[in-house]
Amino acid sequence: MPRPRFVFLLALSTCVAACGDANKPAAQSAAPVLEQPVATSARPAPPATETPQTATPARVDASLQRIAVDDTGLGAPMTAFTIEVPAAWRPYGGIRWDRNTACITNQTRVQFGAGTPDRSHAVEILPAFGWQLAGFAQQTNPCPVAPFASVRDYLQAVVQQTYPGAAVIGYRERPDLLAESGGANPPTTQANMRAFNDAGELALAYQVNGQEIRTTLAAVANFTELGSSRMGYVGRIWVVRAPKDDYDEALGERIRQSVKTDPQWGAALIAYGKDFVSRQGAQQSADIAAWHNKRMAEINAKGMADRAAIRSNTAREVADINAAGYASQQASQDRMHRNNVDTIREVQRYQDPATNRQVELSSHYNYGYRTGNGSYVATDDPNFNPGVNGQQMHRAP
Repeated sequence: MPRPRFVFLLALSTCVAACGDANKPAAQSAAPVLEQPVATSARPAPPATETPQTATPARVDASLQRIAVDDTGLGAPMTAFTIEVPAAWRPYGGIRWDRNTACITNQTRVQFGAGTPDRSHAVEILPAFGWQLAGFAQQTNPCPVAPFASVRDYLQAVVQQTYPGAAVIGYRERPDLLAESGGANPPTTQANMRAFNDAGELALAYQVNGQEIRTTLAAVANFTELGSSRMGYVGRIWVVRAPKDDYDEALGERIRQSVKTDPQWGAALIAYGKDFVSRQGAQQSADIAAWHNKRMAEINAKGMADRAAIRSNTAREVADINAAGYASQQASQDRMHRNNVDTIREVQRYQDPATNRQVELSSHYNYGYRTGNGSYVATDDPNFNPGVNGQQMHRAP
């Protein structure tokens, strides 16, 4: 019997799905170099324009340049995302496609970096990866089977493959990335489905020409469970690299938060994913029908109906996981964009318990209150008295 292939709908990450290094550094090798992109380019981008959501001009530090990374894998060239890096840095890499895999989450691969000319200082995006968790895999699912049950497991495997000889010098949880991704237990679309996120950062050290290089790899892993299926997905790995005495965590975070996915490209990815799923589903249905017709002459109708029901249930489970993973990734992207805009505007959102709507106050204060007369106050005083019928507001998620 032909094996039907069930596929996932394309899951967008925080900014884009990412890709990794081609040349892997040993302890005494040069810094990693990303392989050449396919039909992509990186170029200076124009300054950001005012948007209806912010109504505030974007503020770009004069020492940074905005780089636009283009993709032609969906037809006409279009900007995939922009990123702001120091003006003296140079971009390398881009976007390539792997349409040889039927696991759709692994088709679009961003392999991009920017750094000093010698790449001793750099930021890079390593590959996105979707997998079935070993012990919970479905035979009809085309995605690879792997044992990574946590983001730490996955990062350690990447280090072993991409940075052989490097010493792991530390690991820490990243609650900030977890919050950006929707929290540890994001909502799902079905009562019998479970989703959970895991975020962390691995720190490495290795020698290049007698100089110690400090490198960190940070990522969010999303897991979804439905029935006997469990899937894992890492949308990107964020890498920051510099000599040990010149490692600047704040700069790395500033660059990471500057990444903006182009909405047109994101919509094109979604459309491509839906079309791919539709075509794969038609082919799967044709394969199943051909097998069914062949076997109907050899086995009784009841036995065939039972087998068809099993395969139909498996298809529904994989489709449900796919829809939930996509919805979770899209919600995370929307939430991160809103939080980035709020950070630029220096505002914090609070939930007004009286009107059940969100209000914006200055992010330079720790508390927000609604006073008895309906006005709002931001303060650092935890004992502030908002007056009769006034009450403290909680920060909006």
